[in-house]
Amino acid sequence: MRTSTKNFLVATTLLAFVSGVYTYTIRQMSTDDLEEIQREIDILKATERAADAAAAKYSPPAQAADLQPFKKPVQDGERS
Repeated sequence: MRTSTKNFLVATTLLAFVSGVYTYTIRQMSTDDLEEIQREIDILKATERAADAAAAKYSPPAQAADLQPFKKPVQDGERS
């Protein structure tokens, strides 16, 4: 075989291999990642809703006294 024929075969083989790896990678990245990310988002939203429901169920309602700003108690001899 001539050298130019060997070089052509090596170049063709490398091009086919690189094209195959590129195509495989692009297909895997485009399908799996988006579905997996969407599943994780759905799980996080469900977890937040469950936590909010649990907090609403078990936390007591706010009292009017809890909503007032803090006032320093007046000590003997001080003016308010």
